[in-house]
Amino acid sequence: MTWESVQDDQGGISRTALIGGSVAAVIALAVGALLLANTFIARQIVDDATVLERSERALGANEISVMALSQALLLKEDQALEVADQETVDRAVAEAHRRVTELENATSSLAEVVEPGAGLADSSAAALRVADDVLTAITLGETSRASEALAGGVVHFEQLRDDLFEIRDASQGRIDASGGLAGQSGSTVAFLVALLVPLLAILGYRWLAQNQVRVAEVELSAQLEAEQAIMRAKDEFIANVSHELRTPLTSIFGLSELLLEQGLVDQESSTDLLQVIYTEAVELTRMVEDILVLARVDAGNLTYQFEDVDIAKKVEEFVEDFVGIEGVVVDAPKARAWVDPMRFRHILRNLLSNAHRHGGPRIEVTIGQDDSTVTLVVADDGEGVSEHDRGRLFQSYFHEGDAPLTEGTLGMGLAAVGALARGMHGVARYERVGDWTRFSVTLPKKPVEPQLESRISPAA
Repeated sequence: MTWESVQDDQGGISRTALIGGSVAAVIALAVGALLLANTFIARQIVDDATVLERSERALGANEISVMALSQALLLKEDQALEVADQETVDRAVAEAHRRVTELENATSSLAEVVEPGAGLADSSAAALRVADDVLTAITLGETSRASEALAGGVVHFEQLRDDLFEIRDASQGRIDASGGLAGQSGSTVAFLVALLVPLLAILGYRWLAQNQVRVAEVELSAQLEAEQAIMRAKDEFIANVSHELRTPLTSIFGLSELLLEQGLVDQESSTDLLQVIYTEAVELTRMVEDILVLARVDAGNLTYQFEDVDIAKKVEEFVEDFVGIEGVVVDAPKARAWVDPMRFRHILRNLLSNAHRHGGPRIEVTIGQDDSTVTLVVADDGEGVSEHDRGRLFQSYFHEGDAPLTEGTLGMGLAAVGALARGMHGVARYERVGDWTRFSVTLPKKPVEPQLESRISPAA
């Protein structure tokens, strides 16, 4: 899969997401508008319900006021006939005053919530003037004037009643209409929400599914490319190894053939030839062992025989017997570690060989330790490794182009060191300190639980 095809696929997904988002946005706006309309309708219904309640209260106060005035006038006339006493008359007049006050309050409260020009103000004012005239006449004992005022003013109470009926019926009608509209709006909102939720779920699921497919394809493509790169690196590595194995084999074969054909020329020359043969055989053995270690690590069947090993003693013995290297400075205080002796020897041999072949003339081997670990350090005063290559030092199949393995390789021997260190629950590192190149391997002092191999993190 090419990058352009990935971009096209992502563009298609983006367009689908954009269309789905636009549809969802339109539906959401419609739902919001309907909800806003419902809010307005609900507020209007509340206002109309207030008008309805206050008009009903004013209607009741109007009817009761007329009856209270009539009752007060009747009792005042009975008092003149000595049928009723003064106390009864006073209570009736007080009750009439209270009812008229309630009527005034009710009409004033209603006037606050109705539109001006409804006729309420005129009719209520006229009815209240009649009530005031009747009560004044009753209080003065002028029953005839009170009777005439009430009879002539009934028409104003009736007009007030008609105006209140009109206001009440209008508010009731608006409430009924708003309720129907609110019901329709609510049904519409419910429908849109019922449509929006599954639509968004479908679009979201579709987008996620397509995105997961694209991601899986990209990851698979990257994995395939990585595996192909590894296979190419392995093929190149095998080709290089085959070429480099031929170098010591050629020396061994040629020198052996020379000795067989010419015999022992002299003791010194024969010894030199045998020393070269031995050295090339040792190098050949090291290369083969590195290859076998890396192959077994890849296959996951490299085994270890752990023991409590005297590291300092092993280092001193190996450096003394190491062929081809002289003048190595060893600073190895007493230290013990939980390692496989053979694998540890392999690590030490590769580090010394690497320092001898690629480092400077001065080589130092030191051992440091803390409460739980022991660290083997092989240092030389060579130029070290380039900044670009430091992160790949302990990777398998890393080789510097077409350079010979014995000169340009940074991967086979050090890769074996890194693999063996991980297998023994340790870690291999590289660092540059001043003019010295330091390769170190840190290993545990005590047995540890089996664990996955740790990732090597070389020091800068």
